[in-house]
Amino acid sequence: MAKDQWRPEWHLINNSEAHAVTGSTMSAGSVYPYPVTSLPSQLQKLPGLSAAYISGYGTSSISPEGIAVLGELAAVREDQGTGKGYVYVFGTSGSNVYFNGPYKFFDGHHFQNVGSVSIEKLFGNVPPFPKKEE
Repeated sequence: MAKDQWRPEWHLINNSEAHAVTGSTMSAGSVYPYPVTSLPSQLQKLPGLSAAYISGYGTSSISPEGIAVLGELAAVREDQGTGKGYVYVFGTSGSNVYFNGPYKFFDGHHFQNVGSVSIEKLFGNVPPFPKKEE
């Protein structure tokens, strides 16, 4: 799916991964550990991937591309002894599920090691979608 000027491209999530992602956000606003083997296959290829977390939004917003954004995924990896957190949003359009990211330009993206990740600093860093002009 096309991207806009300030967001990365949306990527389709396969059916089994889509069920895992959308079914893991029962309590909006809560952050849960997420199995890295259930991440979209494109994210499972991140070098040094060590952990993942998921959180759903209380209300969805609509991206400029028409995707109802439902929540965030965070992938944590180690790179030369430094921990790095990458945040992705996920959402639905029709019967398809997509993810978009990474978002990594925020305070807390880097940390001393993967054991010292401050999970609460990873979430809530995705820029809001622009409101449509009326």
